Parts: sequence; structure tokens; C-alpha cells
Amino acid sequence: PTTVLSDGMKNIIKGMKNNNVEIVSVCLSAFLFYEPEKVPAIFKDLNADHQRMFDAVKESGLKWIAVLPPHIA
Repeated sequence: PTTVLSDGMKNIIKGMKNNNVEIVSVCLSAFLFYEPEKVPAIFKDLNADHQRMFDAVKESGLKWIAVLPPHIA
């Protein structure tokens, strides 16, 4: 499974905190609204990494907005 996106988000969060930037936006996948077993197999690893990204943002203490459009992978 990939962690490129969530690792990158953690680096972005760290950089934002180091530079006193308080607001972040993140683009994830609408598959996060699905039950995990309903996510197409080809997207399961990517969806899991999107979830890790979202968790990192929520836990960051930053102000954030997330968009979850359909058909973004």
C-alpha cells in the first residue's frame, strides 16, 4: 500500500506549523463516504491513504477544509 500522499500531508502540516500558517485545504476522494467493502478494489489502497491524509489533517490542530469530489484518484 502507498503512503506517499499521507506522508506528504504530514510534511505539509509540519511546514505550515513551522511557518505559522493556520489554514489548509485538502482534496480527497468521495470514496471516503463509502463503506470500505464498497470501494472498488483498484482504489482500496489509495482510499486508505486518503483516509490517513484526512486523519492527519483532523488531528493537526490546523483550521482546514476538505473537498471530496467523485472520480478523483
